[in-house]
Amino acid sequence: GGRATRIPRRWRGAVTGGAIAALVVLAVVTAPLLAPYPEDAIDLEHQLAAPSPAHPLGTDFYGRDLLSRLLYGGQATLAVAATAVALAVVTGTLFGILAGASRDWAARVWVGLFDVLLAFPALLLALLVVAVLGAGLPALAIATGIASIPAYARLVRAVTLDLRTTSYVDASRALGAGEPQILLRHILPGVRKPVLALASLDLGR
Repeated sequence: GGRATRIPRRWRGAVTGGAIAALVVLAVVTAPLLAPYPEDAIDLEHQLAAPSPAHPLGTDFYGRDLLSRLLYGGQATLAVAATAVALAVVTGTLFGILAGASRDWAARVWVGLFDVLLAFPALLLALLVVAVLGAGLPALAIATGIASIPAYARLVRAVTLDLRTTSYVDASRALGAGEPQILLRHILPGVRKPVLALASLDLGR
C-alpha cells in the first residue's frame, strides 16, 4: 500500500485552526438542530442556573439557555462579519486597483480620499453610517464594511504599484496588452493573497 499522506509540520497549526473554525461555523449553521431550547425561551424557575446536563452552559437572568443563545447569536455574528468583509474586500480592491493604475492628479485624488477616510476612527465612521442608515444588523454590517474599505484600498494600491513594475507586466505591455487586460490578468491575481490574508484577520475582528 501507499504511504499515508502526512501534513507538513509548518501547516499543522493552520490545519488545526481551520478545522476548529470549520466546526464552529458548522455548529452555528446547524443551530436549529443542535440548540436544546429556543433561543428566547424564558424559564424564570431556572434563573442563572449553573451548567448542568439540562443546560450545558447554564442560563441567564431570565432562565434562557446560554448554549442555545450562543448558537443562534453566532448566526447573526457570522452574517454581519461575512457581509462587512465582503463589502470591504470588493470595494477596497476595486478602489485600490483604480488608484494604483491612475497617474498624476487622479492618483493624488485617490490617495487624498484614502487619507481622509483613514483620518476618521473606524468606530466613529461606523457610527456615522449607522446614524444615516438606522439601527439593525444590515446597517451594522454595511457600516463596518465601509469603515474597513480604506485599509484594503491602501493595501491593494501598494501591491498594484509594485506589480506594475515587474518584468512580466512590461512584457505583456510590449506585446500590445491594454491596461484593462493587464489589470485583470496580472494585477488582480497578484493582490489576491494579501487581500485574503487581511480578510481572514478582519473576519475574526
